[in-house]
Amino acid sequence: MPRAVIYCRVSSKEQTKNLSLPTQEKACREYCFREGYDIAAVFIEEGESAKTANRTKLKELITFCNEKKNRVDVLVVNSVNRFSRDRFAHVTVRAILSKRGITLRSATEPIDDSPAGKLVEGILSTIAQFENDEKAERTKRGMKAALERGTWPFPVPLGYLKIPQPDGRCKIIQDLKVAPLIKQGFELFATGRYDRVEVLRRLSAAGLQSKKGRKLSPQSFCELMKKPFYAGKLSVKGWEIDAQGAFEAIISEDTFRAVQLILSGRRPTTIKRRRNHPDFPLRHFVRCGSCERPLTGSYSSGRTNKYGYYHCPKVKCRSMNIRREVLESEFLKLIEQLQPKPEYLNLFREIVLDVWKERQKETIKLVAALESRVAELKAKRQKLIEAFVYHHSIDKSVYDQEIERLDDEIALAALDAYDAKVEELDIQAALNYATNALRNASKFWRQCSSDQKQNFQRVLFPEGLIFDGENYRTAPTCIAFSYLQGISERKSSLASRTGVEPVSPP
Repeated sequence: MPRAVIYCRVSSKEQTKNLSLPTQEKACREYCFREGYDIAAVFIEEGESAKTANRTKLKELITFCNEKKNRVDVLVVNSVNRFSRDRFAHVTVRAILSKRGITLRSATEPIDDSPAGKLVEGILSTIAQFENDEKAERTKRGMKAALERGTWPFPVPLGYLKIPQPDGRCKIIQDLKVAPLIKQGFELFATGRYDRVEVLRRLSAAGLQSKKGRKLSPQSFCELMKKPFYAGKLSVKGWEIDAQGAFEAIISEDTFRAVQLILSGRRPTTIKRRRNHPDFPLRHFVRCGSCERPLTGSYSSGRTNKYGYYHCPKVKCRSMNIRREVLESEFLKLIEQLQPKPEYLNLFREIVLDVWKERQKETIKLVAALESRVAELKAKRQKLIEAFVYHHSIDKSVYDQEIERLDDEIALAALDAYDAKVEELDIQAALNYATNALRNASKFWRQCSSDQKQNFQRVLFPEGLIFDGENYRTAPTCIAFSYLQGISERKSSLASRTGVEPVSPP
């Protein structure tokens, strides 16, 4: 009779309190009974990620399967996404099992070793990966919105400190011992009379050290001088973010630009003229209700003052010419009516914060140890090869057994290191700013700069808005508004004003 092991898993400690694990185990046992499998062992993973880092029971399962006396033919799971939610992890662990002749079966999905079954398994593991990636992308969008508001949710660079505030936020301030040294370093280098090594030598003599109390290397110092954060600018590589930070800059923008020019050897380039007009933030964002052309803005002179107007640029379209104050006031009313209830925002914040803390608390600390473990195992493998090939100190059977064991350990350790490489960020500060922005969207908009207003508008209404002269037409909102509003207002309309239709929940 074929022998099977059962593997069940939930993603968080909270899920261990419901019926998820007993339900999974029951389904797997019933599947084994129907298929005629003898159950050799059951492994229950309580509250650990679908990624492999720290999945102790999965590692125990693999060790169990490696022992020949246990003779395992099949691994049974409730569903593929209970096995892994990462395509790389799925393929890696699947390969380890396949070398032992162990196949994977799902109690609820039609997977087997036929071409069709393998196709279904590949599709299901890819869907699980997509769901994880989609969650990561939504987090990234929220982080970008926070950055555009001037918040820095990541660890601050040398020279700054994060101070927790009573409201749960973190205030960024200058480290009074380090900031003056960094300012001195930028200003010395900006003169062009000193190279990086000389500047670093002077600063080190004055007491500049890393956060860990070590001497800065020339490479680290070079990277430090490339950070726009010191000029009060927020920038993340690959995110196309260029926002003003809500903290005091250590150096001026001119000093920072001068340093970058010296580092790169390039001449100053002409700055492009901004398209946005600071007095007309809804320009090019709101479209005409008649012809759907983007509105422009300009001033009309009266007897004593100038008056701002938004109007349609199309010559033959005379239907849109509205006072700036009116259009912007209606826009703020629209934002206020779309805001989710505070209790749902608070619940959303606490859930995300709990999940993040639970999953990330230990994995960040593991990266260095895991990478060291991979290097150590690879070194052992190389020594084993040398002992067999060059020194002939071990026989073929011992070599095959040990090389197979080391390959498995290296694969699992590399997988752990891959999974543990997460970005460090201050998730609590990010969530505080994100929920505060959603709860007080109209106030946030009023406090933004011209560029930030346009960015914030696009976050709330990705496709812009159409104004018919009296009301804004229904427009798709950002995922945070539509999702949370769908929960908190499922039995009522989103907007009460005439002309604004409710947004359907996703």
